[in-house]
Amino acid sequence: MSIRVHVPIEQAEWSVQPPAEWVRKRSVDWAWRPGEGQGFGFLLIDEQHHVTSQALYVRTVKMLTSLSAVQTQSQVVVEFDPAAQRLQLHELAIWRMSAEGAWQKREPVAKEAFLLRQREQQFEQQMLKGYVSLVALLEDVRVGDVIDLSWTLLPREPLPGLLFTALHFLAWSVPVATYCLALTGASGCDLRWRLHTPDGAAVPVETSEADGVSWRYDRPPMFQAEGNVPGGHWPFPVLEATCWQTWGQVARFFAELWPMRQPTRPKASPPKRNAWPTAKPAPRP
Repeated sequence: MSIRVHVPIEQAEWSVQPPAEWVRKRSVDWAWRPGEGQGFGFLLIDEQHHVTSQALYVRTVKMLTSLSAVQTQSQVVVEFDPAAQRLQLHELAIWRMSAEGAWQKREPVAKEAFLLRQREQQFEQQMLKGYVSLVALLEDVRVGDVIDLSWTLLPREPLPGLLFTALHFLAWSVPVATYCLALTGASGCDLRWRLHTPDGAAVPVETSEADGVSWRYDRPPMFQAEGNVPGGHWPFPVLEATCWQTWGQVARFFAELWPMRQPTRPKASPPKRNAWPTAKPAPRP
């Protein structure tokens, strides 16, 4: 049984706004290039959690180095769950190197260029996610251009008592120059985290900050998934973070939430007894 609520695409909430004040600006390594034969790569992937509000800021800076990448990556998609999230789009812009060798940012894409789309990819398997996608088709994109996209996901209707939890798998199948992850705004929350790093793997650099912690992972190795690998085997760093203290605390929260999500059903009437007619005695001969 599911307690999931589906929201029509017409009720999905999204807007164009500047980033919040708690978002930190990250630098981009403009000198980095994807390896030979790679159609595209990320100069920067930046993810920042605001623990108290449970908002997630994301920025991706993607370089296109082949014609096929231009064709496949010119359609920008941001997916979110309208039943649980509100989307704030900050900016979508293209950077292009000038004849003098300087990177120049073109005019950001206007809000009117974005469309909401909903497509259930697993509909045939009777699995509905309810997600919607904010889509923009970029024009005049060339080999060597860089697509700079940033957005924030916020809770649509925050549940009282629901604490922060995050799980990040630090693995990518395409080249990445720099990955940044931050947990900020953690004042008043007993935030705990654990970074699992396999033996011999590079360890992201951890930095303690006034209201949280951050990690920086430069030149992470590309990950290629293998078949028949046990589910608990992760040959890459994995970060777990939470403000929950015990599993009992989690169980109590969801035990109280479950009855609130159950649909109200009318009480069933007791079954009626069949009224069989009284049999009449057979006449005597």
